[in-house]
Amino acid sequence: MAITRTPIINDDGTCTTGTTFDNPWKQEFYDQIDAMALEVQRPMNIGPAWYGGAPGGQIDNWNLGSLGKYTAYFIAPVANLLVTGIVQQASSTMYLLVNTSAFTMTLGWYHSGSTPFNRFFAPDNANVVLGPWHSVWILYDGQNGAWVALKP
Repeated sequence: MAITRTPIINDDGTCTTGTTFDNPWKQEFYDQIDAMALEVQRPMNIGPAWYGGAPGGQIDNWNLGSLGKYTAYFIAPVANLLVTGIVQQASSTMYLLVNTSAFTMTLGWYHSGSTPFNRFFAPDNANVVLGPWHSVWILYDGQNGAWVALKP
């Protein structure tokens, strides 16, 4: 919702002597507010989705590719799986990881099996364990150089 744009008037109270005052500055300021409000209101479009298998054991520096800024990955490991990191993406990239198997999929908290920029941070400095049909959002934090697991 855009801000109603009314000029600032230098007026003595009679409404007849006014002149526009600092209008370009005010319009620039309103443009910035409008842009921020638009970003907050924009819906997050997820897609495309990726469906695939994964081995059991441990995967380091997993390269899932980049299907888009917001992508759902439906992963079916064939045995219990430890993921120590996912190859870094652009800052603010978000992935929804869904474990579609009967096995456990674990995101290893800042695990040394992957390079630092591919590792996971998580609440409580602990591994994130996904049981069957459990999911987690991860966000790539470009400033700190790691994936952050977002718990609901």
